[in-house]
Amino acid sequence: MASTTDPVAAETTWQVELLRRQYLQLIDPNELAIPSIESLRLPGLQARIYDSMFNEANLPFPPPDRHKYRVLKKLVAAIEQAIVDPEEDVGFPYSISLVLGDLLPRTNSFSFTLPQNMYKD
Repeated sequence: MASTTDPVAAETTWQVELLRRQYLQLIDPNELAIPSIESLRLPGLQARIYDSMFNEANLPFPPPDRHKYRVLKKLVAAIEQAIVDPEEDVGFPYSISLVLGDLLPRTNSFSFTLPQNMYKD
């Protein structure tokens, strides 16, 4: 739990909670309040994101796989952009990446193609 005397911990806790609430409300990934780049570098924040959003033991009713996949792609891209020194900045996203990796084989069911002649005049 974040200490009330540590404003950085309180701010990052609020950022994760806001992101979690938006995620569970199925807000479009492009409209999510992704934590700041400086915050995403913190391994503790990465761990909180995983635990609160993607650890299914903590989610009695997880969002649909398609939404989870889209949000994970957005988060992984944001974490990759935030990384300056991989030795220090990457603390826990392997779990986030593993969840994304588990969803990748199912991505074929997420995409579809329309028949070529469907909209011909």
